[in-house]
Amino acid sequence: MDFFPQLRRGLYCWQLHAGAPARSILIYSLILLFCTRYFLAIIAMDNIYVCSPATKKQTTKKPLFLEIFWLNKISQINIILRKITMIRFTTILALLAIALPSFAQPLHVTDAWIKNLPPAVPMRAGYMQLMNHNDTVATIISISSDAFKKVEIHKTVNKLGVMSMHPIKNIVLEPNGMAALEPGGMHLMLMKPTRSLKIGEEVEVKLQFDNDTSQTILMTVKK
Repeated sequence: MDFFPQLRRGLYCWQLHAGAPARSILIYSLILLFCTRYFLAIIAMDNIYVCSPATKKQTTKKPLFLEIFWLNKISQINIILRKITMIRFTTILALLAIALPSFAQPLHVTDAWIKNLPPAVPMRAGYMQLMNHNDTVATIISISSDAFKKVEIHKTVNKLGVMSMHPIKNIVLEPNGMAALEPGGMHLMLMKPTRSLKIGEEVEVKLQFDNDTSQTILMTVKK
């Protein structure tokens, strides 16, 4: 009963970290599988029905090559294909629904993780690598998560040998550019966890862009 939710989550995680070429291969493979399924269904039919204009009745015609080959196996093949039609059709639609939106993802995100701290500490630091493979500028204007009451973008500044953190309004990624959120530099400050987090847990974080679009990523809690 829980096969499809697990499949969807697995493919969702894969699409977050897979590059565009890998996603393209998945798309074309699914389309090929979809077309092949119905091509086989047509071949496997033991009868082809043709509508006669004169009588407006269906007449039966058997393909010649099927009489030469597979004649004894046609009915069995047809029954099997009919049984699996709904399952395969539903699976293909689910995979396409997951994979196709991946092309619309503004950024490719890798190494997204949250520093684990004792529950008494009200803040966590988050890091990731952001890559913009599009030909337009991507500007992140806000970040949010249901696991935290507030998320801010901070930058560590060294001024006269004194390290300090300052909030910044947005992250701008030029076309084919990248930004690194890492210790000692720009990072996320995730404030006031709404629940306890465990090492290895994945937290959904939403990136909001200046063009009214958003992207949800997964960040892993680490030591």
